[in-house]
Amino acid sequence: MYVGGLFTIIGGRARSDIAALDATTGLATEWNRGRAARVYALATSGPTVYAGGDFTSIGGQSRNFIAALDAATGLATAWNPDADYGVFTLAVGGSRTYAGGDFNNIGGQPNEGFVAFQDLPTPTLLARFEVEATSAGVQLRWQFGEPGRVVGVALERAANRVRSVDGADVGESPHG
Repeated sequence: MYVGGLFTIIGGRARSDIAALDATTGLATEWNRGRAARVYALATSGPTVYAGGDFTSIGGQSRNFIAALDAATGLATAWNPDADYGVFTLAVGGSRTYAGGDFNNIGGQPNEGFVAFQDLPTPTLLARFEVEATSAGVQLRWQFGEPGRVVGVALERAANRVRSVDGADVGESPHG
């Protein structure tokens, strides 16, 4: 369970304004993101904890009033909407993250008081990707720069090529 507010001790440990608590015991976990200034809003989605408040630094990075933190490490992700004033409420629904507050600009755009972010990117460094034609078909090899951040990988393959009316090769069909 993640909590935010204005505190210096919570769950029996020194924590400043944001903490993770064991839902059964109420004790603070090892997750510790350091001083964040007031945290007014939290929302979670999968491996991400979104925080809004009066802070200009959180999760080891400069972040103005809104941030996305890795739920496992507490470190700030690459997502940085850079609000110009406080964020007081957050919600996540489907592929959107909603933020409300006293800001006039957020995400590099004029957005007064409310914004919906669509399809937030998940930074993943693909360190290696190789394709080789073999007698048995096509062999793919890939490697991630930070394998611990990858939850899953899906590979899709079409059964046949698609050609346009003029006979030009335009890709693969997802249908056999």
